[in-house]
Amino acid sequence: MDSDEETFTFFKLTSRERLSIKRDIQRGREAEFLALVDTGNVKDVEEWLQAEIVEINCEVEIDGIPVTPLLIAAEKNDFHMVYCLLKKGAKRLTEPAKYTAYDEDIRASLHRLKLYRAISSPAYISLTSANPLLSAFHLSSLLRHMSTSNGIHMIYSEDYLKLANHVENFTVKLLELCKDEETVSSLLKNSSESKTGYLDKGDWNILRKSIDKEQKMFIADSKTQHVIHSAWINGQPLWSENSGMSWKLTYAMFLLIMCGPFQPILAFIHVFIPCSPLSRFIKSPKTKFTMHMFSYAMFLCLLVIKEVLISQPVQVFSPEEKFLLLTLLYIWTASLLLGEVQQVFCQGVSKYFSDLWNMIDIAVLGLVFASIMLKNVSLDVFYGLISILVTLALLRSMQFLYLHEKLGPMLLSFIRMAGDVFAFTCLSLIVVFSFAMSFYVLHVVNTRVVTNAYFSTFYTGVATLLWTMFGKDAMDQMDVYDHSYANLTNGSNPSNTSFPMSTLQKTHMPIMTATGYILYCVFCFLTLLILLNLCIAMMSDTFTKIQDNIDIEWKFVKSRIMMDFISGPVLPSPFNVIPTYELLRSCVKLIKGHTTKMSSVNNIKLIRMLVIRYINGHMLEQKKCHRPAKDQSDHVS
Repeated sequence: MDSDEETFTFFKLTSRERLSIKRDIQRGREAEFLALVDTGNVKDVEEWLQAEIVEINCEVEIDGIPVTPLLIAAEKNDFHMVYCLLKKGAKRLTEPAKYTAYDEDIRASLHRLKLYRAISSPAYISLTSANPLLSAFHLSSLLRHMSTSNGIHMIYSEDYLKLANHVENFTVKLLELCKDEETVSSLLKNSSESKTGYLDKGDWNILRKSIDKEQKMFIADSKTQHVIHSAWINGQPLWSENSGMSWKLTYAMFLLIMCGPFQPILAFIHVFIPCSPLSRFIKSPKTKFTMHMFSYAMFLCLLVIKEVLISQPVQVFSPEEKFLLLTLLYIWTASLLLGEVQQVFCQGVSKYFSDLWNMIDIAVLGLVFASIMLKNVSLDVFYGLISILVTLALLRSMQFLYLHEKLGPMLLSFIRMAGDVFAFTCLSLIVVFSFAMSFYVLHVVNTRVVTNAYFSTFYTGVATLLWTMFGKDAMDQMDVYDHSYANLTNGSNPSNTSFPMSTLQKTHMPIMTATGYILYCVFCFLTLLILLNLCIAMMSDTFTKIQDNIDIEWKFVKSRIMMDFISGPVLPSPFNVIPTYELLRSCVKLIKGHTTKMSSVNNIKLIRMLVIRYINGHMLEQKKCHRPAKDQSDHVS
């Protein structure tokens, strides 16, 4: 009986050991299989999968991070291995969940980063996406957004930015594989070859997506810029591209005359004679831009005339002229508001309100209507709104400077430095408020009668210290005196204004005066020596960083503005209230819910052709890189 129990126990233990050994052997095989995938041995990987030695979606932990064969192959950017695993039935990688928990485990963060490295590889994008170009746009934008999200930007920001730039470089390389202008134009316009060469063929889907996803290197590429420039000048006279100062001045005068005084005639031709030979010039994006610029200049003139001249006590205009000017201004404002509404429908609410210039437009139009409604309410509020309105309206005209090759980069640098100015302002206000409160205590709280106008209130103290930062000296206002009345009776109020100032007796307060001088010296040291130099250093550093990529940044902003006019409405304010054929067609499409296809069949075939060229070129580079090492090993043997 004892021997039977021992035999039973023996077989029971060997069964457990066999199971453990089988698991260890399987783990060893999976680790060996992952090593084959990592080395790129496609032939052995296919043999292992053919013999069903391991499961193709096996998961092994490496340094506490779960990995799969496809993840390793994609992270290595091995086209052959990724294609082999996908062909054998490997499951595609799932996009990681967004970062939400601040106390996320470090292994989960590293696993997410590893997954994004695999997903962002050109091999995986090319072999798993129906439209690799649009997928790369989306992924690059997502990675760049994640680099600034809460909880990530402090730790893995650089890693996600590198991945975003890596994916964007892939799109640029695909663009560089286009061999002629016709291919680039067909790719960007999402259309086949145009038989007429007319600029509105195609929906510009690829280019629009690249702008929406802020693919700046893709936009700034010379081939993209060439296509955008060709569409921009389409319809202009052939002599407009002639070099020489005389030709440039002649062309500038021609545009100003045609788009200025003759703008009503151009609008009449566009509405009632849309098939005339002049329509090609009117529909040109450069003509649209010039007409919109002239229209906004006229709006500014009407606004300034209304607020500066009409509001004066002296009557400059007759009642009829005043009525005509106000009517024109209100019509212009209403037409500008209609144009903003059209932009909201075309761009979408989120995209529209994300643009700073659109926010300024809304503010300007809102202030115009507010000034009309509040004119009879309060003159103080009215003229305060008018001053802000005129300032914003004039600053809004700076957007037109973006297209200039000299002023555009300068304006871009000016706007990008606003962050440094805001940080400097916050630090400065904290310092100013702190010292203003101390001076208020010295000169007001501890004295009986206030006679120092510089620090009589907290507000004047703040103003004095702010002007000190800009060079005004207030050192002679640091003396502190205690004022008392010589002939006050008991119970009298020293603040009573009926007592003459001649009865005041001033007593110098040396300790408080010394404290004031010390505080003022410390304030000047902190602001004039440290904060101002810190601001200069911050702005210099920001300017240096901007200059490194200023050409790419400027071309991106310029291209975005050009695209708004390439596909935007033709007529500016106030002529945009006139219904045209294009407007009616757009309304019909909107009512029917018509949407443009994301990509045409020809466009997808073109992108696939570019991907095949990229893969072939990548394989050729890999062979060139490995050939010297192989030849060297053969020589040694």
